Amino acid sequence: MVLIVAVAAAGGAALVFFRPAPPAIPGEPARTGWSFPASPPPRTPSRARAPERALVYVAGEVMHPGVYAVSGDARVRDAVALAGGLRPQADPVSVNFAAHLQDGDEVVVTAEGGAAPATATHHRRAGHRKRHGKHRHHRLDARTLPDGASSSVSDGASPNLSDAPSAPVDLNAASAAQLAAIPGLGPRLAERIVAFRDANGPFDSLDELLDVAGVTEARLDAIAAAARVR
Repeated sequence: MVLIVAVAAAGGAALVFFRPAPPAIPGEPARTGWSFPASPPPRTPSRARAPERALVYVAGEVMHPGVYAVSGDARVRDAVALAGGLRPQADPVSVNFAAHLQDGDEVVVTAEGGAAPATATHHRRAGHRKRHGKHRHHRLDARTLPDGASSSVSDGASPNLSDAPSAPVDLNAASAAQLAAIPGLGPRLAERIVAFRDANGPFDSLDELLDVAGVTEARLDAIAAAARVR
């Protein structure tokens, strides 16, 4: 009797483990005993982010000085082209036309025979010196004093060495005529310095002249002995 029960139990277990697989449903793939998660689709490279636009200031010997919007990958030549190109008296080697631009850059094109650029690129990066603990963000706009405007110096002072002042000139007290007499400045830059001083307050150091459009490091070195700040 016990033997019969054991045989019956073994037969039932065999039926459980060796049941035939259910018939496949037409239109569905056959099932297997193992399943794997579907592989994720291959990633497609995302399109490069479009460069942002930047604002740059173009000054000096260009047809239309001013602030221009350029693409994030623009170069100096693009900014000069937006400003109408070079004037006839411009020195084409005073700037590096292949240099990349950043937001807030200033491109200054000098005239032939003018002060040599301090660097090969001859355009200043964005950033302003601190005055009284605050950043100065006021740069003389070309619309306030066009780069091609005629000088209105009353006494006709010239930047010749024979007219150079005998003592250093105080940048915070000098008139446009007195500043124009400093060798290396001239009437045009003298008027810019006075306009910048009126708009931003007195200078704290000679280095702050670099915030005036058209004043390069080379020009600043040239006038350092003839100017001072009280």
